[in-house]
Amino acid sequence: MIGLDILNSNGNFTFYDMDSLSDILDNSTEKSDIHSYIQLEKVQLYEQPDFQYPTYNYLKRNDFVKILDVELDNEKLKKTNLYEIYKIRKLLWFKVSYQSEKYGEIINWVPWNAFYAD
Repeated sequence: MIGLDILNSNGNFTFYDMDSLSDILDNSTEKSDIHSYIQLEKVQLYEQPDFQYPTYNYLKRNDFVKILDVELDNEKLKKTNLYEIYKIRKLLWFKVSYQSEKYGEIINWVPWNAFYAD
């Protein structure tokens, strides 16, 4: 199942599947409470939810980010006929906000595996 552990306002983590996560992101009153930690050692940031648009920035393990949006690339999914869960994940992107001490707020996209331990 595709989803993400989200830190709520009480400081507890809860797992949300994609439908639940999308519902929360569409509800603007709850957006400020959607946070998670980066799990990969280092993850590249992207200008758009596509590997063709990398930035020079990256996040590292345990960086705390706000989740702003989630996108599943349905067009690529339709073209490739990838319906197995492990392949669908590769088409999943999260728009995140990170507060950098040096650069201020950074808003970019990260691929699905940023939130899964390697």
